[in-house]
Amino acid sequence: MFIIFLLPVIYHAMNHNQSLQQAMVAEEHLSRYVTQSIGSEVAGEIVTIEGYEFNWSTEHLENKQFGCFTWLNQQNNEESMCLYVPIYKE
Repeated sequence: MFIIFLLPVIYHAMNHNQSLQQAMVAEEHLSRYVTQSIGSEVAGEIVTIEGYEFNWSTEHLENKQFGCFTWLNQQNNEESMCLYVPIYKE
């Protein structure tokens, strides 16, 4: 009976941990994806990194490259992480 009470708590903790892991993977790879995409634009490309699926979008602005990973967490809420890299012209 006590285990049945703990199941929702354990389930929530496991989902929270998975969301944190996915955010850490996004953060770890975001700068590389943005710098590799300098000069190009991508809209809605699905990429898989370390078993997690992300929606990758990037935009080239006048003096910077802007990129975002978006994904759905376990509660089907959209999360995102974005970064821009300045582009210096000589």
